[in-house]
This record gives sequence, C-alpha cells and structure tokens, in this order.
Amino acid sequence: MTTKIFRIVLCISILLNIFDIVLHVATNQPEVLRITGNILIIAASGVALQRQRSKLVLIIGLSSYLILNGIFIALNGIGTAGMAFIALTTAFTILSLFLRKIK
Repeated sequence: MTTKIFRIVLCISILLNIFDIVLHVATNQPEVLRITGNILIIAASGVALQRQRSKLVLIIGLSSYLILNGIFIALNGIGTAGMAFIALTTAFTILSLFLRKIK
C-alpha cells in the first residue's frame, strides 16, 4: 500500500511542478531559476518512480530545487502563490521519502 501512495504523491508533485512551469510561461514570467528547480524536481521524481533505490535522487532533487528557489527569493522576493508551490513540493517530496523508508 505504501508503494502505491508513494507513486501517487510523486505523481502529484510532478503535476504540480508542470502546472507551475505552465503558469510561469502563461503569465509571461519565465523565471529561469524557478523553472530550472521545477525541472530538476520533476526529473528526480520521475527517476524515483522508475527505480527502487531512489532516496538519494530525491534528496539531491529536492536540495537543488530548494537552493535554486532560495537564490531566486533572495534576489527577487516571492509572493504567496510561489511560497505555496515551494511548500507543497517540499512536503510531497519529504512525504515520499518517508513512504519510501517505511516500505
């Protein structure tokens, strides 16, 4: 059961980050650091869905995502929606790491 929930949580995270990228492009605000972070966490989540031993990939993906978003925030600030996307992605990734651990 935890494997199924793990997969669902990662899929939600992937969809959330795809939506974030689409939103940036649609509003004509293609913020390179944030979109790069989105791509990295999408890739890490995709790898984690395909491989058994994916903990390190998720940790590296989340770390990269947070570093890039942190740099963006330090340089430009961020609104409520941006913080919500970052918080949700972080929560989903940490939850998936926890689910992977108890599997």
